[in-house]
Amino acid sequence: MNVSTPDDTSISMTCEFRAPPIEVFGRWINPSALKQWMFGPDEWPLVACRIDPVVDGTLRLVWRHAHRGDMALSGRYLVVDPPRRLVHTELFDEDWTHGETYVTTDFKDLEDSTLVVMNVAYANKATRDRVLQSGMTDGVANCFKRLALLLAVEKN
Repeated sequence: MNVSTPDDTSISMTCEFRAPPIEVFGRWINPSALKQWMFGPDEWPLVACRIDPVVDGTLRLVWRHAHRGDMALSGRYLVVDPPRRLVHTELFDEDWTHGETYVTTDFKDLEDSTLVVMNVAYANKATRDRVLQSGMTDGVANCFKRLALLLAVEKN
């Protein structure tokens, strides 16, 4: 996974998956699949996932740690363009990011694989910098590794 900061408020993460966009996109909008890959450290599994991936549909994700409790967010879908693009908002229950974030995920067809480009836009530079220091990008890297394994297993 590659991480960059294209502007003062955003983090961009890219990763290539050896599967066509329709398969990768499908794992992004399937609650059962999300529970298998969308969590950072192993001790923070995704325990609740309600999504309605249509424009103005909502999402609710809850991760649970045995000792630290729950971490949850809600949002809504702004763009759903299968298998090319998803745009949604996120707001954590404990608003440590100081407001809604906007997440744009593009699925680029590379013929034998898919390049996922995920851009997360925060309210300000200080929040973006705090997120970078939090280890969030390591968590996303773990998610992407799990997704790559899931796609490889399903291919065989």
